[in-house]
Amino acid sequence: MNKIRPFEKLLKNVITNACRPSPTRLSNEPSYKEKKVDLTASYLMDLFFKEQKRKCHWLEIELNPQWIFESNHPLALSVDRLDKDYLKGEVVICCRFANLGRNVCPNDKFKDILRYMKSQWGWDNYLYNPPIQEELF
Repeated sequence: MNKIRPFEKLLKNVITNACRPSPTRLSNEPSYKEKKVDLTASYLMDLFFKEQKRKCHWLEIELNPQWIFESNHPLALSVDRLDKDYLKGEVVICCRFANLGRNVCPNDKFKDILRYMKSQWGWDNYLYNPPIQEELF
């Protein structure tokens, strides 16, 4: 199986999104300025596998890169901007569910919300003693 293919699709999604107006996290007002992109599919693949260890940056759960090929899959890979543009060192990979949920929510507040959700769902047990997962590839 070609490991780079999902990340090529992910990069195409980034390029499409960079041209769209979106609310900014600072003002909550639509920003019509095209965002800069200096990412590559290889960079995104390394970020996901080497730095993030196959996990959603926000939810800390393992993701399957192949889910990006399923329409509207909430756990499909998504690139989240930590600042205004899609630049190396300023993005993380997460699932669509987390990215859409975070939208204009500031990082610190979103982390607090996730801690609250995890405590309500008893996720600590799963985070520290995760079930055995099948190989993703």
